[in-house]
Amino acid sequence: MKKNVGYVDRMARWMFGLAFLSLPIIMNLPQVASYTVASVVSVLVGVSLIWSGTKGHCFVYGFFGFSTCET
Repeated sequence: MKKNVGYVDRMARWMFGLAFLSLPIIMNLPQVASYTVASVVSVLVGVSLIWSGTKGHCFVYGFFGFSTCET
């Protein structure tokens, strides 16, 4: 996979990924089905952001031919 995510974009993905991962812990909502779905979605988004920030490749960027990488 060719890298298409630049340094600043990677750091932003890491920060937002950590924020999404911490949302289910921070939010103190009652245990209902919608809260559980929102927690799972939040964790999946956080993991995908951290993964793309670590690998330096975004599949959406690749699909549209977009790149924030300097090289």
